[in-house]
Amino acid sequence: MTIKGKQLLQSVVFFCIATAFVLCSPAMLSGDPTPQADLRIDSIPGATLDAGNGATAENVLIQEIERYTSITAAQKKRMEEMVDAFDKRERDHEETNRVKHIAIIRALQAAIAAHDDSAAAKAREELAESDQPIASAFETLRTDLQNVLTSTQRKDFRDGKQEWMINRIAAPVQLGDAQMARAMAAYPQPDKVPNGVGFEEKVARVVVGVMTPEQKTQVVKHYATEYVTNVFGRAALTQEQMKTVAGIVAELANDRRFDGDWPLHTGMKKALRARVNPLLTPEQRRAVESAK
Repeated sequence: MTIKGKQLLQSVVFFCIATAFVLCSPAMLSGDPTPQADLRIDSIPGATLDAGNGATAENVLIQEIERYTSITAAQKKRMEEMVDAFDKRERDHEETNRVKHIAIIRALQAAIAAHDDSAAAKAREELAESDQPIASAFETLRTDLQNVLTSTQRKDFRDGKQEWMINRIAAPVQLGDAQMARAMAAYPQPDKVPNGVGFEEKVARVVVGVMTPEQKTQVVKHYATEYVTNVFGRAALTQEQMKTVAGIVAELANDRRFDGDWPLHTGMKKALRARVNPLLTPEQRRAVESAK
């Protein structure tokens, strides 16, 4: 197993500290994908973690810093030296654990194919345990790279990242200047794991707190429609069915019983499935079931 071969897997493990392997999460296995899962995977703005393009998660960290602040040639050289040192440690770890990783990944693939949540969870835990030393080293690298910056550069980087996160959670709503200022002032202090699941939920509460009721409804409609598309994608809903779905989404988006969770209340997901399922033809139901 080469570094390239595990690129995407490692990027998820690194950014979620190994335990949030979303692509094989219980939600994905149960056929209940959520838009929020996408938020958790892509924690770096404007970065592509495609194993085919040669980018590495650690190089993306330098790209992220340069996105929000200018760095000198000397600073970039120092950062690249840190990344090179990490790359060597990662390659050594991968080579040492190559046979073990291949066996775990094959077990994980088999568990997913068999819809065996317990076996999949066990494989994910084994992989996380095996990669924990590198995951910890990656977090140290993240901190060390930022320590190369001056205090002014760190502030620019922090403010830019925070504004990006706020805009991402608020999408498709565009917050006004006053709303953005309030959200920035109330932005929570980063936890030990920046952009982890719990931290994003804290940021979401801040964003929701500055939104108008109309803006909240707009965001919920957006994610509810996306949720239906994800869950019932194989059904290839007709235009007439989608019109009915739009009416259902509009009705549920204004149901205050579903306030609280972000972006979609668990109860709303259940309500959406309960309301959309009866619209399906037998053939569409079979198509949806076959995708699980």
